[in-house]
Amino acid sequence: MDLGATICLPKNPRCLICPFTELCEARQKGIQDQRPVLKPKKKTPHYILAAAVIVKNGRVLLAKRPSEGLLGGMWEFPNGHVDGDPAKGLSKVLRTGYSLKIHGKEALGVVYHTYSHFKVTVHPFRCKLVLISKNAGLKWVKLKELGGFPMGKVDRQISKLLS
Repeated sequence: MDLGATICLPKNPRCLICPFTELCEARQKGIQDQRPVLKPKKKTPHYILAAAVIVKNGRVLLAKRPSEGLLGGMWEFPNGHVDGDPAKGLSKVLRTGYSLKIHGKEALGVVYHTYSHFKVTVHPFRCKLVLISKNAGLKWVKLKELGGFPMGKVDRQISKLLS
């Protein structure tokens, strides 16, 4: 085990001080610089999301994440995965995921974030609310209280775009 950590180093093997130089098949074939053969890294999934920033009467609409899973129980701007144009996909995401109807979309920028096992690009849009159905997971929050709500880094960055 110590040989791999101190002598048989990738790209820079120290064959001259190795006690197994005579037995090393890689050294005999002259391919010691190509060892170990490393598996290619898995490609990190990348997701495109669209988020709605709905402000009305000094309040912003937030959604509570499920208590289990990534960022469990934290608050976020209503959002979802989109295919293609984020502005076009946002209305469908809000309708199916939150029973919200919006109109007018003003792009606020783009937020990038890398988690341990995937990457996201979030396109937040300032929207006007047309219809909201009763949804226990949604809450109106005063803009001045937004900083005190538990949010992930992506949603905190989006909230900073409001100032």
